[in-house]
Amino acid sequence: MEEVVVNVRTAPVDCWSCGAETSIVSSIELSRGETSAPCSISDFTAYPRLVEPVRTALRDKVEIGDLKMRHSKTLARSYVSNGCAHCDALFGQHFEIHARYGEIEAARFAASAADGWGALLDALLASDDGHLFHF
Repeated sequence: MEEVVVNVRTAPVDCWSCGAETSIVSSIELSRGETSAPCSISDFTAYPRLVEPVRTALRDKVEIGDLKMRHSKTLARSYVSNGCAHCDALFGQHFEIHARYGEIEAARFAASAADGWGALLDALLASDDGHLFHF
């Protein structure tokens, strides 16, 4: 069975809404053999069932807000996003990009390519800019 290795990185941030310190998923890297692609949590919007394994891998390792579909007033649409662990405020791509300077590897797990991980990796590799969700 072909596997995709999922490397989840998190970073501490101060919530723009409540001011509390929280952590967000700053980036994710998917690898299959010698092929890999970085992505962000918003790229999971078309693959929402793959969010739960990421949540599970992070459980008990770092305090992050829920990873879920949230509506962005700025974009006038919903997408999978990070949220504050204290007030659930949406953290968009702008925060993720700046948080990457302080990111750490928080979890790594192997998943079956047949469970949708292979399709996500292939879609990322085929995209023009390496992302599936565009702001």
